[in-house]
Amino acid sequence: MEAPNPIGIAISNADLSHTDKVAIGSTLGAHYFLLAPIDAAAWKHSSLLRTDYQNYCATITNAGMQPVIAITPTVDHVDCAPTYTDIVVTCAPSLVVLRTPETETRDHLNTLARICHSNRARSTHAPIDSSDIAIMLASDDQTFADILDPTERRIMSSAFTEKRTAIAERTASYLDMVQQSDVDFVNIGWNSQTDEHFERIVREIAARTGKPVVSTALARPIDEYCAERLMKSALKAGLPYAIWYFSVEGPRAYSLKRPDGTLGKSASLFTHFMRRHFTH
Repeated sequence: MEAPNPIGIAISNADLSHTDKVAIGSTLGAHYFLLAPIDAAAWKHSSLLRTDYQNYCATITNAGMQPVIAITPTVDHVDCAPTYTDIVVTCAPSLVVLRTPETETRDHLNTLARICHSNRARSTHAPIDSSDIAIMLASDDQTFADILDPTERRIMSSAFTEKRTAIAERTASYLDMVQQSDVDFVNIGWNSQTDEHFERIVREIAARTGKPVVSTALARPIDEYCAERLMKSALKAGLPYAIWYFSVEGPRAYSLKRPDGTLGKSASLFTHFMRRHFTH
């Protein structure tokens, strides 16, 4: 029996229509497609409607729905619920990512989780940077020192004690909040300069939080083979959602197409990977 396909893509180019992006995703063989972020404050004016592409994920941003709160995160979550409900019902996503960097609290995430569970969707939070996670793990346990990339190792040096401590404490606090929330998944954004420790980090965070790990932001342009390697690691680690970022124009690791219009190396490898591992 074929394993479920967790692989999806997001395309960053604003000049492409939603329909064009979905068509590209289908051509590449992606199972999931991550929509452009939906601004909850402007939702009534959004032109996004439910499409025939059923396996997609939505990102909701709601920073504009209430004033930025810098000290005490007191938010009237009830005010957000009708908008969240309307978005989830209208778009019918498989997964919803909530991005509220200024006001995100456990109650906020729980509001979204409750709505998603009532509408056959899953929920998660904004991606946590993998570099921050690596620094937190290595700060807590020296046996994780080998997972650090060169930039992360530099931050671990004595010259950056204050910065390292701040990153580790902030990341640990956020993970504790996610663990205690009702969202379905811990969301990691892969931003490390190496991908060889991907599985180890995923398994450690899953063990610490008791929640499965997803990634809606696999986007580190290490080289043109990075997408293929990370897709393999995502399958081995059992991620239910693994979303890779492409761009029509950009670094070679992201690039969808060459100047002549043919698929770029990374996109071509991605397509071949999907064909080898999943039937359509």
